[in-house]
Amino acid sequence: MERKKMSSGHWNGKYYSLEHGCNSRLDELHAAILLNKLDHLEEYISRRRELACRYKLGLRSTNLVLPIEDGYSRHVYYVYVVRHPQRDKIIEELKKKDIHVNISYPWPIHMMEGYKCLGYNEKDLPNTELMSQQIFSLPMYPTLTNEEQDYVIESLNDIMSSL
Repeated sequence: MERKKMSSGHWNGKYYSLEHGCNSRLDELHAAILLNKLDHLEEYISRRRELACRYKLGLRSTNLVLPIEDGYSRHVYYVYVVRHPQRDKIIEELKKKDIHVNISYPWPIHMMEGYKCLGYNEKDLPNTELMSQQIFSLPMYPTLTNEEQDYVIESLNDIMSSL
């Protein structure tokens, strides 16, 4: 698996750890903001679940692998991660439509420099490595409007029908 050029410090750009450590970005200001948002947590979760349902219905005819929710739990859909072997092509097409998605986990942890101590090598965890090459997150936030989401869904349906 190809790695980006190494940089100094603990991180190499976004999402690649050069050293084992913790990712803690919560300063006092952000903590105060989040404390205020706690009063709206259930409302935010409810909206995210509603958006997830709309994605599930709107994208069911595509061959994207969509998230599933086990019957014994309640998914809050902090992110809405989908999967497809032609991820990079799909992302390229979405960008042309001014739809920006995220690849939250482009590097399996066991492949990062900072976690070589785990003793794994490339191909030791083939499913994890495959997922890191296929997953991406669709827009998912409580203020996403139905109209904005409809545009994402329609665009994805168009893109997927031409692959």
